[in-house]
Amino acid sequence: MTRSRARRDEGSTQRTRWYTWLLIMVVAAGVAASLSTSYTLYRTAQRQWIARAESDAQRFSGMLLDWVDESYAPLSGLAALVETSRKTEAKEFLNAFDGMESRATTVLLGAAAMLERDSKGGWMLVISSGNFPLLESDAAAGYSRLAPLIALAEERPNQFVLGPPVNEAEGRLVSPVLLALTRVKVPTVLVGKLEYATLKDALRGIPTPVGFSLILNGKFMGQSEMRPIIPARPGKNFAERLSTRATTGGADLEIVWGVTKQYGNGPDYAVATMTLVGGLAVTSLFGMVMAGLIKRNRVINEKVDEATTALQRQSAELARAHELVRRAFGRYVSEEVAESLLRSPEALDLGGEEREATILMSDLRGFTAMVARLTPHEALEVLNLYLEAMVDVIGRYQGTIDEIMGDAIVVIFGAPVACAEHAEKAVACGLAMQLAMADVNRRLIEKGAPELEMGIGIHTGRMIVGNIGSVRRTKYTAVGTSVNLVGRIESFTIGGQVLVSEDTLEKITATLRIDGQFEVEPKGASRRLFLYEIGGIGEPFDLWLSPKTKPLRPLAPPLPVQFTVLEEKFVGRTVHDGHVRALTDLEASIRSALPLAVLSNLRITVTATSHGNPAGEIYGKVVEPVAEASGEIQVRFTSITPELKAWAAALASTSGGEKETEATFRPAPGSRRARGQSLVRDHEAV
Repeated sequence: MTRSRARRDEGSTQRTRWYTWLLIMVVAAGVAASLSTSYTLYRTAQRQWIARAESDAQRFSGMLLDWVDESYAPLSGLAALVETSRKTEAKEFLNAFDGMESRATTVLLGAAAMLERDSKGGWMLVISSGNFPLLESDAAAGYSRLAPLIALAEERPNQFVLGPPVNEAEGRLVSPVLLALTRVKVPTVLVGKLEYATLKDALRGIPTPVGFSLILNGKFMGQSEMRPIIPARPGKNFAERLSTRATTGGADLEIVWGVTKQYGNGPDYAVATMTLVGGLAVTSLFGMVMAGLIKRNRVINEKVDEATTALQRQSAELARAHELVRRAFGRYVSEEVAESLLRSPEALDLGGEEREATILMSDLRGFTAMVARLTPHEALEVLNLYLEAMVDVIGRYQGTIDEIMGDAIVVIFGAPVACAEHAEKAVACGLAMQLAMADVNRRLIEKGAPELEMGIGIHTGRMIVGNIGSVRRTKYTAVGTSVNLVGRIESFTIGGQVLVSEDTLEKITATLRIDGQFEVEPKGASRRLFLYEIGGIGEPFDLWLSPKTKPLRPLAPPLPVQFTVLEEKFVGRTVHDGHVRALTDLEASIRSALPLAVLSNLRITVTATSHGNPAGEIYGKVVEPVAEASGEIQVRFTSITPELKAWAAALASTSGGEKETEATFRPAPGSRRARGQSLVRDHEAV
C-alpha cells in the first residue's frame, strides 16, 4: 500500500510539474504574442506617418520647383521682347522688368541686366536694374565670375543657365541666371539672379506643417559633388530625411525635407500601446485563472488517482479471472468460441444461424489397435502429442475446433468468425496437418512408440451453426447434412490422404495438385459423390505433399491370407480366401475370387508361413484394381501389427527405389477433369 501511495504521489507531482511548465509556456506565449502584435502595429503606425510625410514632401518640392520656373519667366519675356523688336531702348527694358517684378510676390528673380559684345570682343554692361551688386562688382573685374556661365549660355542658346551660389555684397546668397539671345545683330546675354532668402521667405508664406525644414543641395557647372545651398539648422534632429532630385537650368538640385517628431504630432502609437497593455492584461488574467485551475486540478487528481488505483486493482483481478476462465474454457472449446462468449455473453443463448462453411474431419488410422498394445498412460501421451501438433496447425489457419473425439478432430472454417476463403483455408490446413505428421512421428519414434497415419476429409455446404443443448450444458457446433457427409468422406481416406468433395473444389480459386479422383455413393447420401485427393495447393499457401510410394516387393509363392469385408465399423461374418502377390509395409497386392469395390475396408488375417512372416492382422482399404490382372486389387494398410510391419519393411527394403504417382494440376476452377474420371497411382509391374 505504501509503494502504491508513493507511486500516486510521484505521479501527482509529475503532473503538477507538467502543468506548471505548461502555465509558464502559455504565459510566455501570450507575452510574446502581445509584444509581436504591438510591434507590428508600432511599425505600421511608423510607416503610415512616414508615408504622410513623403506625400507632403513631394507636394512642397513640386511647389518649390514651380516657383523657380516662374522666376525664369521675366527673363523669358525680356528675351522675347528683345528678339522680336530687334532694337530696344534701355529705359524701355528697365520699365518692362520693373513692371514684371512688382506683379507677383512669388517671383524670385530680384534683378536683371543686359550684356553685349563690344567691338573688341569683350562684354559690356548695356543696362542693369537696380540692386544688382554682383553684376556691378563682376563688371569691374572683367566678368571673371560670369565668364564661364556666359560661355555655357552661348553653347546653349535660348536655354537658361543657373550658376553656382555666390554671396553678394550684403551677404545674401544668390545664383546668377543667364540666357543667350540668338536672333540679334549683336551677341547679347540677359542676366538675372535667384535669391535663396526670397525662396525661404516664400515657403513661410504657405501652410507648411510643423516639423518640416528645407535643406537644399546642388551640383553646378564645374562642380563634381553636391554642395549645400540652404544647410540644415545646427542641432536639428530629424526623424526622416525625404529628398527629391531635379535638373533645372543645367544644375542638379537636391531638395531635402527634414522631418522631426513634431510633424503630425509624430506616429500614432495609441493602438500599439493599447494592444500591448491589453494583451499583457489578458495574459496575466489567464495565467491567474490557469494557476487556480492547476491547484484545483491537483486536488481532483489526487482523488482520481486514489479511485483509479482501486479501479486498476479491481480490473487486474477481473483480468486475471477473465484469463483464467478463457484458458480453462479454451481447453474445451476453440479459442474463437471462448473469446466470442467472453466478449458477448449473449452468445451463450441457445440458437443459431444458417451459413455456408467448410468442415474438416481427421482421424488416425489403426489407433484403436495400437492403443490395445499400450498402457493407458502411454496411449494418452501419444494422443496428446498428436493433438498438440494438430491444434497448433489448426490455429494458424483460423479453424474452429468443433469437437475432439478420441483421435478424431472436427474443425469448422467460416464460423463463428465469417471468412470468404473458408474452403481454401480448410484444404491448406489439411495439407499442413499431413505435413506436420512427419514431426509427430519423429517424436513418437524418439519415445519408442509406433508411427501414426492420418486421413482427412473435407466438405463445403450449408449448415446451421450455433449453440445447442440446455441452460445447464451448451455446446457451439455445426449440424446438418454437410456435417454428416464429411464423416462419410473421411471414412474413404487412407493414411496420409486429403479427400475433398466436389462442393469444396468448386469454392477454391488457388492452384491445386489433384492426385486422384473417385466416384462413391456414401450410405445415407442422396447422390453419388465425386471425391478428389489433394496433393498440394499453390499461392498464397504453397503447401505440397510428397507424391511418392514404395514399389511392391513380389512374393513367390504368394502369401495365403483370409479376409473379411468391414461394414461401417463392424467386421463381416463371411471369410474369404486370397493371396498376397506383392507388398510393402504400406500396401499389398491381393488376388481373390471375390470382386471388391474400390475404397472397401478389409480385415486381413495372416498366419505364419515359410516366408518367415509372423502371424497377425492387417486392416486396409482397397485403393484400386491392379492393371491387367483379373481379380487382383491393391490394398492400402490402415493398421498393421508391429511384427508384420517390421517383416514387410525388411522384405521391401531389398527392392529399392521409389516411383512417383500420377497427378494433375488444376490452376483455375474451370480446368478440372471431367466428372467421374479417376486419377490413380501407377505402380511398377510385379
